[in-house]
Amino acid sequence: MTRARSPIADRLAAPDPRLHVVHLTELPVGWLGKVHAMAKGLEACTGEFVLFSDADIVIAPGTFERVIAEAQRRALDFITIFPRFRLTGLALRLSLATMFRVLLLFTRPWAVRDRRSSAFMGVGAFNLVRRSAFAKTRGLEWLRMETGDDVALGRMMKVSGAACEVFLGGDAVHLEFYPSYGVMMRAVEKNGASAPAAALFAASGGLVLLELGFVAGWALGGGWAVGATVVAVLGPALTFFVGRWLGFPTSTSPLAALGVLPFGFVMIRSAVLALWRGGVIWRDTFYPTKTVAEGRRMFGSPSRAPVSKQ
Repeated sequence: MTRARSPIADRLAAPDPRLHVVHLTELPVGWLGKVHAMAKGLEACTGEFVLFSDADIVIAPGTFERVIAEAQRRALDFITIFPRFRLTGLALRLSLATMFRVLLLFTRPWAVRDRRSSAFMGVGAFNLVRRSAFAKTRGLEWLRMETGDDVALGRMMKVSGAACEVFLGGDAVHLEFYPSYGVMMRAVEKNGASAPAAALFAASGGLVLLELGFVAGWALGGGWAVGATVVAVLGPALTFFVGRWLGFPTSTSPLAALGVLPFGFVMIRSAVLALWRGGVIWRDTFYPTKTVAEGRRMFGSPSRAPVSKQ
């Protein structure tokens, strides 16, 4: 696959000797484009701290200085920052509220700083690594086919023994996550082969039952109704606090249970498309399901041995 050169990047770099644009014209077999670009960027850069960030992130002036100063003060090896999200549209807001609620419960970012905890987190908007600590991991080549590379990077750093921390971006780091629900659906297609289709179907169905099962509980009455009421209250409350923490709009929190429907649909759709296509199409490149499955690292066991050469 051939990529076009970027005249915008070249134009920005021309008057500033600190900027170095790396043009990648070919994607090697067995690599996702984004992870390959990260690896080549890491090879080209110098310095003890390296930031991996997506192209659509807005980072306020002075943010790097403050973050690196904190990393030096606390001897941190890995810092990830949740950006402030700008969201539009009811379906998109409900879907993302559900997605992040599930993600946060799974990764437990509040416990990431605890070296005794297995909790981990990584966010594509802002993953800052200390190069000497990164050298103790398996490196980006090990993540070359991981579609959830940002979270997997955080897990790889944590398992290697790195001192990790999670911050909230606020006004310092922000973005428009997806401009619409339709764009989110197409973006999530890459996850269709990241887990067995049966597992995605079961997880989506189980989430719907968990979130909307309180309706059946009320119909059954008695103790079931009491439990249903607890679930009905807990979902919106949890969504409200997660929204406040991440800077999401909280006005849709009372409708939290309905978020599983649009979120479950995009996950099931991604699995169906992966089955139909025999793989996933991500950033105009087709990856067979077998290749994606073999490259999954989110639930693997990264070695603690210092094997990275990057």
